[in-house]
Amino acid sequence: MESAALRAAAAVADAVGRPDSAEERAREALDALRPLVPFVGAELAAWDPVGERFDGLVQEGYSHGVARHLIGAELVAECVELGMTRSGRPMRMRDVPERARVREGTIGRLLLPSGFREGLTMCLRSRDGRLVGLLHLSVDDERHPSDLACDTIGALNGALARLCDATGSLLALRRLLAGDRPAIGLTAGGAVVPLPGVARPPLLAPGAPALEVARRAVAEAALGGEERFLWPDERGGYARVDAIACREPALTALVAVEPAADVHGLTRRELEVLTLLAAGDSNEAIARRLVISPRTAGKHVERVLEKLAAPTRAAAAVRAAREGLRAGWL
Repeated sequence: MESAALRAAAAVADAVGRPDSAEERAREALDALRPLVPFVGAELAAWDPVGERFDGLVQEGYSHGVARHLIGAELVAECVELGMTRSGRPMRMRDVPERARVREGTIGRLLLPSGFREGLTMCLRSRDGRLVGLLHLSVDDERHPSDLACDTIGALNGALARLCDATGSLLALRRLLAGDRPAIGLTAGGAVVPLPGVARPPLLAPGAPALEVARRAVAEAALGGEERFLWPDERGGYARVDAIACREPALTALVAVEPAADVHGLTRRELEVLTLLAAGDSNEAIARRLVISPRTAGKHVERVLEKLAAPTRAAAAVRAAREGLRAGWL
């Protein structure tokens, strides 16, 4: 059994680290726990910071009504009563005190009548103490889950919590790619989700034009891709915005902001010209877009190449892509 526990722990860790969708990773994590607890019902749910509710990532063996109850407010209230939201430890049905509400509620009204004789529930907690997920495993054999299975699953709380915590994943991505910068999470619909302990950039306040540009940039980026652009800031300079596409429960992107320390002396108009040049536009196309003459457009192109020390338009385009010198307001 101890070797099975070690294999299960390694398999869960592997599932959490995979680049698959949250649902696929959740399925792999549950499959890894099956040798420890031969469950006939299981559910892994993640907290949705947008809808402010738990959503099931994956479930099997429960009726629709039982599955919905196991991620609902009544179940969470029962977990609070038992101290499970604070401890992060799994609790078996046989370990629930006789006078606990859950005996007349979830256990007595739903699980036992559905044929589940035993099982465990665990509240998944992030490192900063947030309740980010729920794990339920139900069995039809009262010999399970064993003490060793409970101890092993309890030790995996942090790994399973990382799988469920969308904001935690974005925080890790921010530290990896965006340093200690103000940042937000972004939903597919463009809604802003604050990240715990992270300053929210005023530039990306709900309804701000730069936010819509970031949303469109993420929608066009490949998974894991990054779109960068410049936006005028309140000090008369520019901020650099990084929109990094990802795939997590409820959230689809991390958007981080920092001051653009060096734009090589390019004026606003020259940044616009560089943006269009990098997109492959000719001088005539640039002139039409900016409502200037082709002659003026050509002079702007010459100054852009000079300021970037770029020998060709292609070299300037590469420099613009590498340094995020794109006028997001165009």
